[in-house]
Amino acid sequence: MRRTAVVAACLGLAAGFIARTGSASALVEPGFFMAYRVETVSAGQRAEQRFRVEVTDDRGGGRRGVLLSIDGAPSYRAVYQTDDDEPMGVFDAERFEQMEGLQDGEWLPLATDDVEMFDALRAMEASLAGGAASSDSTVTLGGRDWTAQRYALADSSTTVQESASVTLRTERRTQGVAWMIPELPFGGWLRYEALTEARKVSEVGGRRFAGDPEASRETWTLVELGLPPNNK
Repeated sequence: MRRTAVVAACLGLAAGFIARTGSASALVEPGFFMAYRVETVSAGQRAEQRFRVEVTDDRGGGRRGVLLSIDGAPSYRAVYQTDDDEPMGVFDAERFEQMEGLQDGEWLPLATDDVEMFDALRAMEASLAGGAASSDSTVTLGGRDWTAQRYALADSSTTVQESASVTLRTERRTQGVAWMIPELPFGGWLRYEALTEARKVSEVGGRRFAGDPEASRETWTLVELGLPPNNK
């Protein structure tokens, strides 16, 4: 089956564009961590995971050791390359070098493309590309006040699979809202909630068959923030 993809995306609410610029490197120091609750609901089933990224040590030359844990257990570790010009609140998987995954008690080399959580973070980051913050508010985390920006999300995509006799289209529409703190690294997410409806449409012999929409919801919530000693 030949597979092609057609994607059309629209990020809503163009009022008051706020550029995500500046440097977040000052926070990427030993002792800093961000902990998330990740909830998914699909086909009436609910699942929950805990995801935490922690800066463990300073390797010199702007390089930091980081540990990523899932459900309280160390899962991945890497060397994170900081930069004084690194934009605030932007997730960039390319800065994670020497990625390793823990398997049967042993750390083994791993490509960042094989880290499932990174796939989700890349998609979340892409959903804000070129978007505009519609409003902002002040939140208190880690004993400090932060400015959180609100984004409305609206995205649609169609994936097409073709064979000699059948064409299968999967249509997806996503709506949601994201709150992010541009002063924080690793994406700066405070809360991200997206509802996706997917529907499969097949064409056989000139006839069109549409399935019922299937809905799923994904929510990321920042539940704990730890600041390095020099930033408290």
